[in-house]
Amino acid sequence: MASARQLRGSCPYCGRDGLALTEEHVIPAVLGGSLTVNVCESCNDGANRYVDQPIIRFPDVAILRALHDIRSQRYRAKAPKIQFTGHLSIEGGKTIYRPGAAVDLKQVVPGSPVVGPDGTFTFAVSAADAEAQIEQMLADLRRKHPGKTIELEDEDLRRSELRFEHRYGLAPWVWPRFAAKVALGLLHRTMPVAWHYHRSAQMLRYAFGQGKFHSDLLISESAVSAFPQSLDESDDEFHWLTPWEHLLSVSERPGGVLVHGVLFGELEFGIAIRTDMLPETGSRAWLLDTRDRHPLELPWLALIGWLAVRRREYGSASRLHLARPRGSFSGSVRQGRVA
Repeated sequence: MASARQLRGSCPYCGRDGLALTEEHVIPAVLGGSLTVNVCESCNDGANRYVDQPIIRFPDVAILRALHDIRSQRYRAKAPKIQFTGHLSIEGGKTIYRPGAAVDLKQVVPGSPVVGPDGTFTFAVSAADAEAQIEQMLADLRRKHPGKTIELEDEDLRRSELRFEHRYGLAPWVWPRFAAKVALGLLHRTMPVAWHYHRSAQMLRYAFGQGKFHSDLLISESAVSAFPQSLDESDDEFHWLTPWEHLLSVSERPGGVLVHGVLFGELEFGIAIRTDMLPETGSRAWLLDTRDRHPLELPWLALIGWLAVRRREYGSASRLHLARPRGSFSGSVRQGRVA
């Protein structure tokens, strides 16, 4: 988000010179990001609206942010209000999850039942005013299927636990565009001044703006992924991260540089960029503790060594494997058929 204006300079996101610059968070502030770069006001607003906000709403990000109460330093002292909407594992219902509280499925918001190819449907309603909600469901079905018979089974299907599901409302270019944004910010901090006018920087800016990558920009076709990858047991060094830490790095690779990130100690993303220009500061890494205002910046190997020492002294960070919340359901689950 934009803050107070800075001196005029070159914007790393669009490449224009002589603009008034504002402070922009490489990782959104609401996700606990404390590493910043100065960009023009137009790019700052565009990055927030078209890149950061979809990432913040991304289901896996929303879950981890809510589970660990991750928020900006500005609101750290206030009572937690972070929440996300989860869909039930049956059609026609959703609930709100808040950190530090049991999942309360009494808050189910009914939706229109989805009729399957065989004519059957299932829906859920909350305990409060259940009969009126059921009648509304049936009225919606009669309106959508005129002339058909709507049969509702007498049995009320009680379920002790229901799993949340999440529907990805994102185009596949959003995460690569986010990776390009992070790369532009970190390379602006580490590359020589001439990088600002380099052809690879220009292609990276196009990727940030359009979500499309020129083949000449990437070291390999698999150099950037459409969605973040969840870490597994083979990723030893990242087990040293806690769920409230983000790790960012720029490191040299044959033929170019790798910009790499791990959010919440769990979601891995990155982009390998083909370039003949190397970081003038060498390989660098930033550890962002969402509870602290200041990121820890060290050479990549030094930061890995620091994490290893921390693990030996304090034990495993017990990194979270992304968990889908469950909760007891208090309401009515009904089945029926359109014939």
